[in-house]
Amino acid sequence: MKGYYRLLNTELQSMMWGLLFLCGLGVGIQLLLLQLTVSSMSRETALMRFEELYAASGSVVAFAMLLILLMGLFALNLYGNYWGSKSIYTLLTLPIRASAVYWSKLTAYAVALMLFVVSYVLGMRLGYSLVQGAIQRYSSEDWTWAGGWLMAVIRSSFLRLLLPMTWEGVLSSVSLALVLLSGLFYVLLCERSRRFGGLPLLLPALFFFVREIRVRTSDPFYGEIGFSRVYLGSLVLLGLAVLFIILGSRLVRRRAIA
Repeated sequence: MKGYYRLLNTELQSMMWGLLFLCGLGVGIQLLLLQLTVSSMSRETALMRFEELYAASGSVVAFAMLLILLMGLFALNLYGNYWGSKSIYTLLTLPIRASAVYWSKLTAYAVALMLFVVSYVLGMRLGYSLVQGAIQRYSSEDWTWAGGWLMAVIRSSFLRLLLPMTWEGVLSSVSLALVLLSGLFYVLLCERSRRFGGLPLLLPALFFFVREIRVRTSDPFYGEIGFSRVYLGSLVLLGLAVLFIILGSRLVRRRAIA
């Protein structure tokens, strides 16, 4: 385990500056977009719910674009082991299990994704305060949104993806994150090992990934949609994530990526 923790620390350090940049960019972009949205305050803007104003500002699209950049950072982290000193050969010859190399990278990606999501939610909360202050300055009355931040999270399908309010929502969000990370890592390992036999698994993974997001974003309030639409999709995604992990770790254990 000591070797695993050391590798995990090394992986996180190698991505630290890029991760901090993306986290800071996520917070800054949201504040900028919301400031531009409320810069010319009108009665229509003041009466909009926060989640509607947030979506109209383009912050949801910004999240998707930054998430793609984060996935690119993960890819650079792996490919960096093949550039310069070619540290991949050192990693695979360390006196530890080869599976520790796999799990250290996957865990580092999961931690980085979690930190990115937390920073983005922090940016949302700061944006809420920014918009609330703009509305109060616009009106001589003390206008406040009914229910405030909590109601915005409950009503917004996008915010509930990042801050699930129910157990089925938690299961769904975790399964989406796991299949995204394990699937991306598996694709990169297949490319490095030149073994593409398992890539057809990406088709059902992509189908159920998109389906799960559509189900979550189509639900107007609490996410209590039922077994067949949420639990079943989440369990399929978890099964695919486990399969990606098994196949990916097997490639690393066999040193096929060297």
